[in-house]
Amino acid sequence: MGLPIRDILLLAFKDAIHPRREHLDSWTESNPNPNAKYPRLSASIRNQNYETSSYWMVNTTYVKLKSLQIGYTFKPELLKKAKMQSLRLYADFYNLWTIYSQMPDDFDVENQAFNSYPQQIVSSFGVSVTF
Repeated sequence: MGLPIRDILLLAFKDAIHPRREHLDSWTESNPNPNAKYPRLSASIRNQNYETSSYWMVNTTYVKLKSLQIGYTFKPELLKKAKMQSLRLYADFYNLWTIYSQMPDDFDVENQAFNSYPQQIVSSFGVSVTF
């Protein structure tokens, strides 16, 4: 699964007052570093955080392995002594990995938002037996 080249406007704050982790290195009066990675951000003067600029455009291209199932079915000849007709062992994985172009790790590529929980890796293992 993947997404063709697509740009979105990345906002500086997750909500009204909490900056994103990567935006902590921004210019402030207490950190007047002229080489700060980000321009001045403010929790009190919020309208300056939402000035539209190509600076905040981010490429959201990604490649994702959404689901994977691996398994092994035993040959019937091996199962006769155990009086089984069939035996299959398998493992399922969901949201195994995602490779982003420029997005932070907590970005949910399917919702295109920062306000959701990170995608969880789900795994299950099973046995299918027929007697």
